[in-house]
Amino acid sequence: MSDTHEKQNDVLLHAIVHYDRLQIIFSELMEFWLEGKEPPAWLVSAYYDELEEVQVAMNYDRLFEHASRQNRDFYDDLQNKLEGLLDKSPKWF
Repeated sequence: MSDTHEKQNDVLLHAIVHYDRLQIIFSELMEFWLEGKEPPAWLVSAYYDELEEVQVAMNYDRLFEHASRQNRDFYDDLQNKLEGLLDKSPKWF
């Protein structure tokens, strides 16, 4: 796998990991609230910290940029392999 693909996979993995962590923290907060207890302040802070991480990691423009770059590289490689076989091919990226 190329460095480009590994970096793009890292971006997606980072987003998934932080989303999962947010869900874990939220589940713990819900347990406190459902039992009528006040959650520890550090857990509430952890929730908001993780929420910020998720918002940055799941930013649509950022994810689109990485996916688009990978697909553009794939398309360009395909076009190089097909050179001369097609009269005109639409430019996707």
